[in-house]
Amino acid sequence: MKYARIDDGYVVEVIDFDPAGKFHPDIIWHEVPDDVVPGATTEDNTNFTLPEPEPESESESEYQPKFVTVMHFKLSFLPTERLALKSLRATNEMVDDFWEIMDDPRCTQIDLNLPSIKAVINSMVGQIDGFTEERAAAVLAGQIQ
Repeated sequence: MKYARIDDGYVVEVIDFDPAGKFHPDIIWHEVPDDVVPGATTEDNTNFTLPEPEPESESESEYQPKFVTVMHFKLSFLPTERLALKSLRATNEMVDDFWEIMDDPRCTQIDLNLPSIKAVINSMVGQIDGFTEERAAAVLAGQIQ
């Protein structure tokens, strides 16, 4: 048996236990079929239209985190690239913001597969001598140089 809290024809919460005496009396629960989920709609509190499932995007279904330590990540850059990054930070706010996060002592790992990490690394291509798409791919693969 399931119970739902319904607000203006919209199921906002579903529980699978009898709510009698467990909630404030102003909270009204309706007995509902087992397939009712939050987001379902109803006009009469007895017949429900279930929400369409959100399609899983290809990128979400294939996403696999790849964590490396901050030190490992920094060592993925060649020494000349790390030196050039110091200058780049002064002119590129996105790189500076990213590196500032990595310099925070609370940051201990980097997920190389995060889209935001990939965007920052790929933005460095052509801005640092010798930092090509191949070098960016090596850094994102976590290859220590």
